[in-house]
Amino acid sequence: MQKSTEKKKKRRDLAYSEAIVRDAFLKLLRDNKGRMPSARELSKKTGYSPRTIEKRIKEMKFEPEKSLARVLTKDVVLAIYRTAMKGNHNAQKLWMQIQEQWSDRLDVTSNGESIRPLNITVNDKKTAKLLDGAIKTIGGKG
Repeated sequence: MQKSTEKKKKRRDLAYSEAIVRDAFLKLLRDNKGRMPSARELSKKTGYSPRTIEKRIKEMKFEPEKSLARVLTKDVVLAIYRTAMKGNHNAQKLWMQIQEQWSDRLDVTSNGESIRPLNITVNDKKTAKLLDGAIKTIGGKG
């Protein structure tokens, strides 16, 4: 009976420390304007050692089917929808990915071999206009 109580206490303590690390992580992420916090920063914020921080992060598992936060999913989807309808491009893309399984990744194969995409960087308007014209010509719209 005593072992069962000790296990429950240990699980409760682990869940508590994970919550502390998670909350500190989110606060630092917000304070750092999206930059991922280091284990040292999390250590200062939580009072845990950097080693403990790294261990807690490795042990954290997101299991959506067990998460009580699932009750918020519909609210999140509605918030994404509202933001997308206001013209936010990131929300629009996320909506398409969630609702339509859309992907901006293009996998091209030829004779069973994968072809890597061509990345072009354009640094001036003149080159961009020339490139746009070439693409339209190739696509039959020029």
